[in-house]
Amino acid sequence: MTTRVPFAPETARRAIAPGLAALIGLCSGTAGAAAAQGEEGSLARYAPAEDLFLLVEFRGLDAERAAWEGTAGYRLLNETGLGSLLEGLLRQGIEAGIASEEEPPKLGDREVSPGEIISGIEYLARRGGMIALMGEIPDDALEGAGPPEGLEFVAVLRGVAAPDADPIVARVLEEIRNSPELEGRAEERAGRSVTIDPEEGIGFWVEGEDLVLTGAVDAVIAALDGGAPSAEGSEGLAGLGTEAEGFVPVVRGFLDFEGLPELPEEAKALGLDGVERVELLWGFQGEAIRSELRVVAPSPRRGLLRLIDQPTFGLGDLPPMPADLTTFTAMSLDLEAILDTVIESVTQVDPQAGAQAEQAERALSQQLGVDLRAQVLGQLGPRMAVHLRPEQGAKFDLSAVIPPDAIPDEAGGDLVRSMLAGQMAVLGSLTFIAEIRDREAFAPAIDRLVTIVNQALAGMGEGGPKITKQGGQFPVYSLEIPPGMLPPGAIEGFAPTMVVGRSNFVFASTPELAKSAGGEWVPTGAFEPMGRTLPDDMIWLSVSDPRETVPGLIAGLPQMVDSFDAMARASQREQGQEVVGLGIELDRSKVPDAETVRALLFPGASYMTRDDEGLSVISRESVPGVASPASAGVAIALLLPAVQSAREAARRAQCTNNLKQIGIAMHHYHEANGRFPAAITDSDGNPLLSWRVALLPYLEEQDLYAEFRLDEPWDSEHNRTLVDRMPRAFSCPSRPDPEPGRTGYRIAEGPGASFPGPDGIRLRDILDGTTMTVAVFESDQGATWTQPGGLPLPAEAGDVPLPLGSFHPGGANALFFDGSVRFLPESVERTILRALLTPAGMEQIDLGDL
Repeated sequence: MTTRVPFAPETARRAIAPGLAALIGLCSGTAGAAAAQGEEGSLARYAPAEDLFLLVEFRGLDAERAAWEGTAGYRLLNETGLGSLLEGLLRQGIEAGIASEEEPPKLGDREVSPGEIISGIEYLARRGGMIALMGEIPDDALEGAGPPEGLEFVAVLRGVAAPDADPIVARVLEEIRNSPELEGRAEERAGRSVTIDPEEGIGFWVEGEDLVLTGAVDAVIAALDGGAPSAEGSEGLAGLGTEAEGFVPVVRGFLDFEGLPELPEEAKALGLDGVERVELLWGFQGEAIRSELRVVAPSPRRGLLRLIDQPTFGLGDLPPMPADLTTFTAMSLDLEAILDTVIESVTQVDPQAGAQAEQAERALSQQLGVDLRAQVLGQLGPRMAVHLRPEQGAKFDLSAVIPPDAIPDEAGGDLVRSMLAGQMAVLGSLTFIAEIRDREAFAPAIDRLVTIVNQALAGMGEGGPKITKQGGQFPVYSLEIPPGMLPPGAIEGFAPTMVVGRSNFVFASTPELAKSAGGEWVPTGAFEPMGRTLPDDMIWLSVSDPRETVPGLIAGLPQMVDSFDAMARASQREQGQEVVGLGIELDRSKVPDAETVRALLFPGASYMTRDDEGLSVISRESVPGVASPASAGVAIALLLPAVQSAREAARRAQCTNNLKQIGIAMHHYHEANGRFPAAITDSDGNPLLSWRVALLPYLEEQDLYAEFRLDEPWDSEHNRTLVDRMPRAFSCPSRPDPEPGRTGYRIAEGPGASFPGPDGIRLRDILDGTTMTVAVFESDQGATWTQPGGLPLPAEAGDVPLPLGSFHPGGANALFFDGSVRFLPESVERTILRALLTPAGMEQIDLGDL
């Protein structure tokens, strides 16, 4: 049986190499000899400036080691056991990927160990690299296969040929040099020995200690030797400066949109052709990790890009907020202008849709008796803020709604309850505040809307929820939920409340939060250094204090892994597999305690600014976080082994449910037709459409079934248009097919098989018993779901691949005629599989042996 695994080593290295490189380099900041800081030249010198439209340069951590070692992130990873702990998890992830392959990765005749892979990645992270693209991508590039003509690249890995290079890196270079396919391909180019791959046209050589790979050998050499301009010192790279004091960039890059294919007319109509360039900087600023992402879209901006043009604010312009807040988001939005921009943009693309949107807005305002644009949207803002105060919010008792034994811990109950508790805490502690421009226009509109909502609530009958109003100059509206509507003790204090104040509107989860929403927030104490870095031209600001969340998250890492492990074990037990869990060993002695972590952290901020040249997104954090564009890969990689295993367990469970649904539908079909479904045929018995199409009415897909022309073949001009609408029940979520309409759920067809001919088999024909005969099985030999035909029975002997296969590790799911689904291991014997696919072979099989 062929079993494909969606996490092979090569795939894994391609997918997470950036995150691994960054994380291993960060975790192992003390390893290896320290290189000279800042003395090595820019790798941008390798990139020709002509037609250059993309460049990303990572200088390597050794280039700015002193700056890196001065950050809180470095201390967190290297002065506690966290770095070693995370490296151990990644090592296990690599080991799992290697184990899933038939052959382990090798260099020459020797296998490569996970430790060597990590060591090599760490070395490259310390030394750095660069990639650049030159040329122009044709507008029709996406229609062809392979790299588009006219597009060239250059990639550089620094220090690969250094005397002290990591052993595995040196071995890789040696293997490339001694590759039999490249023997005799070396050419002399400007005093360099350049080896050219004849098939790919890519050349490589060692320049000093750096490995260079490029399809534009002569252009790169000309840039290096001064015969043509290089990116180093070019206008494109020179524009990547920063005005932030003390900021030491380690990653810099840009993408010029001129080199990309021309945008579709719809995108142009939306004004998106106004984006000229994207720029990125990532590095260190004192104790913080800083990133700057800039979208260059000069004024005057059109279409959706006008959404950038919001009013700006500084720290002194924040809306009222409690002084003790540690986490909040503030923004400046002209809501009426945003609505205008969206409708105008839609109108540019589809005038009819734009007219319908305007008509719907007018009709809704007329129905409500409130001018939503002028009296509501036009009166709110531009200054707004959202914040959470869990310690003062409503309290939710999950046990009153979900009994502890409803979701056992072995099924991930602990994790589910923790996630739900977090979501409930957000719901119960939310506060939104916005400026009011004209209270005299806004207050009557809110009063009218509350009346309409209460009229609707009254339709639920006496004793239902209602919104009460406390009079006075500044009315307070609260939603009262009668005690009988919820289990006793489920919610304490939850009563969504609105306050229309003198100059601000407040919406909060409780009356207490609404009444305490005022105050003046200023950055003091640990927030003061962060506050000094904030500019006066922001349109969005998010302030957070990781000291409140990260320590608990790290300290709870063992419990999180235990929960994922329990879920994996439950799934394995249900599928009849060997119960091994995730197979992750977590060294709990290396998990730092919360107080140690908290002492290394400090508040951070992410914010957006805008000017006549475009939009900037800047973050300054104590540890890499998902808010930082350049740090997202690191955050995603942290729990990769556990997340990958848990995700696959969920996908296989969904695949099992799909087959169970198909089994129920097949039995309903049998009840209605006296036999199981077979292919739909013409009057001469020639198959036209698959058994899956015949099953559609029994899968609640009657409307789709009615659209098929049952007297035409599956690939007729009409029936082909329905292929992309394959029901989800025919799609295994682990299957990576990029082509829509492909399914891996197959049947065995032919003499002696479960589906012997065009008439369909009957229950009484299954002499081996429905519990011993497979109806539908997973196969890695996919097919278009509407196409008739199955797979032949496997031969009793020989090397012909078995039809059974999947993209689940270790085996494949099979639906039996009794409606049960079993997971058949990849080690199943050929004779047993053949017996399971024959309904009347009278073989003796012990399913316990599977």
